[in-house]
Amino acid sequence: MIRPTPIHAAPPVRTAIALALASAATVLLAGALSPVGGAAAAPPASGDLVTLTLTSDVHRNDSLVWFDAHGALRHQSDVPLSTPQPATGRWTASLTYTRDHDTPAPPLTAMFVSGGRYAACEVTVAGKTTSENSSTGEDAIAVCE
Repeated sequence: MIRPTPIHAAPPVRTAIALALASAATVLLAGALSPVGGAAAAPPASGDLVTLTLTSDVHRNDSLVWFDAHGALRHQSDVPLSTPQPATGRWTASLTYTRDHDTPAPPLTAMFVSGGRYAACEVTVAGKTTSENSSTGEDAIAVCE
């Protein structure tokens, strides 16, 4: 008996938008974004602790694009935030790395697409905030650079 090949539905609109944004972010984050206020943040020194903190109004979120400790552009879909904040009704999670000694300083740039109506990101280097951003609304996007 021949069984028909299942037809796979197109991804949900939210997922398609997130993937399109992540693709665009790959181009933008690779060098086209200019820092707010026109002054670039100093790159992290070798061995500096870099922390990227994400906040959303929902536990599971659409995507995150960032540069890792080696300066490689990374992308993750389906981003769960691990820590509930009962006082605000939001969720947070942090990604922390130590800047690699053997590579040029990576850009301190990230784009976070919420699965809800609130997105925020904050970048700290050696305990000092170098960038923060937030947005509200459907498919909220926060960009830290």
